[in-house]
Amino acid sequence: MNNLLLKSSYFPFLLIFLTLNFPLKILSQPVPIHTIFEVKGKVTVDKEQWNNPRAAWVGLTLKETDKLEVAANSYVKIYWRNH
Repeated sequence: MNNLLLKSSYFPFLLIFLTLNFPLKILSQPVPIHTIFEVKGKVTVDKEQWNNPRAAWVGLTLKETDKLEVAANSYVKIYWRNH
């Protein structure tokens, strides 16, 4: 009886450990996060997986291979994370 009680008392701790450890493993992987945080005027983005360039928008994530075209009197601000 005491052995069963002892084994069942580990379950909540195991569950908490697994729940907390899973997101930490995902977050610890180095992922570049380059994000557009301001757009004014005509700015287009061309990604490799897109067929045609699209208008840039706030929150769009970028990779080093993406191409931006900024028209005259326009600008884009990007948070570029260096690893």
